[in-house]
Amino acid sequence: MMNALTLDMVTVFHDRAFASVEADLKSDGFYVLQLDGSSAVDKSTFLAAVERDLPVSPGLHAKNWDALIDVLSDGLDRADADRVAVVWRRADRLETADLQVFVNAVLALTVVVRRIYDRAGSRERRALVILLGDAPNYPMPPS
Repeated sequence: MMNALTLDMVTVFHDRAFASVEADLKSDGFYVLQLDGSSAVDKSTFLAAVERDLPVSPGLHAKNWDALIDVLSDGLDRADADRVAVVWRRADRLETADLQVFVNAVLALTVVVRRIYDRAGSRERRALVILLGDAPNYPMPPS
């Protein structure tokens, strides 16, 4: 069993580990949000997946990276959880299809996570992004 509290802000694991990663996150008190990246092959399909799967500001749409950061930051703040983990399943699909968009997506999610820390005030908050993929460079978590 991994200790989710010791993970880096952005961590990479193999998609086969989803069930154990999710269980470990939940046992460590994380509110787990799952982003299904199986159809994300470019910027527009990634942004559509975010709007479909993650809490975003009502009535607002992520049409570019700045807008994604704003609507997702606001949506995660509304979740009102002290520990939040965004688990991006099949992140390797976008990584393989368009590496630049993949890098921009990871950077945007990192900014969202950083905003959660910055907006915490006196609350102790923790946010993670877990990238799961079905490729050799996505390792199984430590036992």
